[in-house]
Amino acid sequence: MTTATTDRVAARPPVALVVGDLAVTFEWAGDRWRHSVTHRGRFVAESIEGPGPAGDASWPSSPPCQEVTTAAAPRPALVAVGSAGRSHFAASLAADPARPDTVLVEVACRIREPAGWLGSTYRMPDGDTVCVTAEAAAATPRTVCWAYRLGPAGVESAAPGTEPAPRRV
Repeated sequence: MTTATTDRVAARPPVALVVGDLAVTFEWAGDRWRHSVTHRGRFVAESIEGPGPAGDASWPSSPPCQEVTTAAAPRPALVAVGSAGRSHFAASLAADPARPDTVLVEVACRIREPAGWLGSTYRMPDGDTVCVTAEAAAATPRTVCWAYRLGPAGVESAAPGTEPAPRRV
């Protein structure tokens, strides 16, 4: 390992959000942060990074988080931002005030052209893939938002009023 590689890895230690017995841990992987979810040390889910279902890197499988930082809030929180193609992503992760051991994830993506795919994709312990998709309107520019929860049971939608289950692929 070269010194430059060692310095780069050392400069990006893991970042974790711990909410009760649930931990969401971000680790640097290539050009972005990926994250995994554990509950009492048991694997719950892991973000899938890279090109989305259509194979287009401009529309990644999950929001490409290039920066992750802690946020000043009344409860534990992280903020993540990044970009892919001509789109910019921002996500907040915070303790869900109504559910113990649960993180509420809210994502916004500013699109400048019709989206081929928008959402968040996770690998589950059984090997299945769960997708939380966003409804991307054709009119642009536009900001598209979606929300979901990460908890002991995995990934679930947090869409206001509709509560559809994330799609297993």
